[in-house]
Amino acid sequence: MERTPTMTEAAKRLGITRVTLGRLVREGTLPVMTNPLDKRQRLFPEAAIRALEVEQPRWRPRTEGALVNPGLRSDEIDDYLEAHWRPE
Repeated sequence: MERTPTMTEAAKRLGITRVTLGRLVREGTLPVMTNPLDKRQRLFPEAAIRALEVEQPRWRPRTEGALVNPGLRSDEIDDYLEAHWRPE
């Protein structure tokens, strides 16, 4: 039978938090099973964990930050926020 890591083990292997792992499950990126012996525990197929490790070795949080403007210097942050930030 294939090994099925728990939520904590899977998060540790992928280098992400349990919250991020839950998001991957909700988005349908990662299949999940319920432990037949403990309905509260979630288990993940080993193949799915390996596929995510190969596909994206280190998950990054969704952020725009430096990706939008990599040349932004720390002394320009206040001006940048004033020009681009819109409160909702």
